[in-house]
Amino acid sequence: MRLLESAGCSFFREGKGDHSLYVCFVEGKKIVVPSDMGAGELSPAYVLRIPRQFRFTDYEIEQLLKGK
Repeated sequence: MRLLESAGCSFFREGKGDHSLYVCFVEGKKIVVPSDMGAGELSPAYVLRIPRQFRFTDYEIEQLLKGK
């Protein structure tokens, strides 16, 4: 997902089914989060849930969504 990559996360590997795993280092800890890439369109709640699992603040998520 370009949104995650613009936030400093990177593709980790393919998961089971249609999932892709992304990795990001937060406060020195490696966090891996699955993302369902098989869905044709992602719901807004799902789009917000992924960055929150990486512990991004609401402000950081807002800036990412605006493209800043």
